[in-house]
Amino acid sequence: MPSLSGTKGVIGSASVASGSPTTAPVPRPALARLREQVVDILGLPEPYPQLTRLFEIGLLESHELAGKAKDLGELLDHLVV
Repeated sequence: MPSLSGTKGVIGSASVASGSPTTAPVPRPALARLREQVVDILGLPEPYPQLTRLFEIGLLESHELAGKAKDLGELLDHLVV
């Protein structure tokens, strides 16, 4: 089973007082791995900022996820073509 160390407090964070969701940040080790894979290994620094934004999730049960999935698909289409 994969380790979830370093992710405490990231999943399911929301602002209860204001009633509006907050975006859960991507854990730093995950960002380091993403940067290494995309920028260092693939040599593609341009999509890195877009990918970090796509991996930040506010509410799992929202249209946000569908929008980010669409954005990710478009980014991949652009990079692969």
